[in-house]
Amino acid sequence: HKGGRATHGAVAEVEQGRERLPSAAAGREPAPPQNNEGLVLVIYLTEDDEKTHASQFKNQDIVAVCGFDQHEQLRETVLNKIALDELPKRYAALHQDPVAYREYLACLSHAETETTNSLHAVLAEPNELGWYFNGEKQTVTSRRDLQIRLSAWLETQCYPLSPLLRNELIMWEQPSASANTGRNRLIHGMLTASDQESVGISKTPAEMSLYLSLLKASRLHRRVDGILGIYPPDEHCDPCKLHPVWEGITDYLGDSGKQVQVTALYRFLQGRPYGIKQGVLPVLLIAYLLGYRREVALYQEGVYCAQLTMEQAELLCKRPEFFALERFDLGGLRGELFDKYLNSVIGNISADATLLDIAKPLVLFASRLPDYTKQCKTISLEAVRVMAAFTQAQSPGVLLFNALPQALGLAPTDFLNGEPALVEQCIQKLVGVLRELRGAYDALLNDWQALLSQSLLQESIADLSSLRENLTHRYRGLDTYTPDKMGIGAFIRRLCDPGYPSDQAWLESTAALLGKVPPQKWKEANRIEAQFRLQERAGQVHELEVLRLTLPNKTQDTNAVLLRLVDTDGQEISRAVCQTEAQRETARIWAERIAEQLRPFDENERLAIIAALISGSFNTVE
Repeated sequence: HKGGRATHGAVAEVEQGRERLPSAAAGREPAPPQNNEGLVLVIYLTEDDEKTHASQFKNQDIVAVCGFDQHEQLRETVLNKIALDELPKRYAALHQDPVAYREYLACLSHAETETTNSLHAVLAEPNELGWYFNGEKQTVTSRRDLQIRLSAWLETQCYPLSPLLRNELIMWEQPSASANTGRNRLIHGMLTASDQESVGISKTPAEMSLYLSLLKASRLHRRVDGILGIYPPDEHCDPCKLHPVWEGITDYLGDSGKQVQVTALYRFLQGRPYGIKQGVLPVLLIAYLLGYRREVALYQEGVYCAQLTMEQAELLCKRPEFFALERFDLGGLRGELFDKYLNSVIGNISADATLLDIAKPLVLFASRLPDYTKQCKTISLEAVRVMAAFTQAQSPGVLLFNALPQALGLAPTDFLNGEPALVEQCIQKLVGVLRELRGAYDALLNDWQALLSQSLLQESIADLSSLRENLTHRYRGLDTYTPDKMGIGAFIRRLCDPGYPSDQAWLESTAALLGKVPPQKWKEANRIEAQFRLQERAGQVHELEVLRLTLPNKTQDTNAVLLRLVDTDGQEISRAVCQTEAQRETARIWAERIAEQLRPFDENERLAIIAALISGSFNTVE
């Protein structure tokens, strides 16, 4: 159209129940739909004496042909709407005039309303129009006849593989808040209680209706060999037609080990021939993952998820763009190499084991290691590289047949094509490294136990229970000899605390007190700091022991003081002094007199005189 006039072949389109304007054709056929996610109804406005034929509409979903004598008002309203849409593009100054722009928006809104009403008026009498479904002419006698024909055409031609899921709550592109809550609770049951009846849902909340229509009616949740769980649809008993959907997902994922974005999979399932609504897709996807957990891997932002958690499932519902799937087919990797991995690393498992049967235990093993082990600097270089392989590998296949062999000093190509003895040596190295990683934290605790024993008892006690008992017996009540209740006092009380449920918990608690963080999260700096503080606390504890020997029955009227003198020659002299209240008062008086005599001297001289006095006093005592 030009200048607000339309030549022959004007077209209006209605997509998924709403008008999509402008769309006018000048001397050409209507354009085919741009996607396969929805249906487009094209209302074709003929010119005077124009003859239409089926080949014109072979690429269109649904076309309603409106005769020249029927569409005068619709033509005018459509052209008016098109002209108004084009107006801001031709007159940029319109945006600079607020009053004119408000008037323009009011006119545009009125034109949209008129266009909608005109379209509805034309469609109200479908028997007056010529109908084509995908280029095939249809004879429509009434509105009911149109509905019947459309339903049959959609079922047989557009969405022949659409599943039969009957639940009004979830069958929406954007479900309600209550439907989302019910869906989340259903997914929680699928993840945590699939071995229970109704996946652990009791009574009749919204999630129960979802369970009955999505899992029970479809037989996704059923018993197989007496075990209740989530299983793929049974091809021979598939009341909800989900088996074609499962096959479609499997074909779409392929078996090349390439990641497929969940959003791309959703678009595939929303299009033809499935037509599944967005609201139900997360439930079906998680059911697929649970049913094929041995051959399909889930990734969140490129990181392999060894186990689908509820937090990840909720994020999958809200932000599917963060996730991807990967399906594996071992193919030529089955055989001696794969069997060696299974037998050496995992142990005996079923004959139909897949790549994920190895990868999942390994990744779970790595994820459950303490943070200390993941960043430990005292383990071997091979163990450090293996730990890096666990955290950096992009997929289980890359982890097993590329990253791990490379971390162990063997090129991936040599690993895949190497001699059996070479492969066996590499796998045995891996087993040894896994043992080292598993034992790294225990080694840390063993070292800490040895340091406690040597520093505080000056002997090596290998049995942890005996060490705890000896420390408690030796140091109980020693904290009363120090005013530092939060420093050395807290350490002594921790050593003697009987409230810990196990000896290891007690040992970890002493390490956490001195390292400032739990030993599971220690970095190298924390370990060094804890060892330094232990030596410092050990010296303080020994000094308090001297005071206790000097004053075994401490009262309010008595006190003890430890004096220590160390010179550059390496000589050290220490004495414990027991004082009564009267002796402390006498000492205070004499200290004031001596301080007065020392006032003319500078600080260094005063301290030198005091040191000489103490040294002389020690020699006199000796």
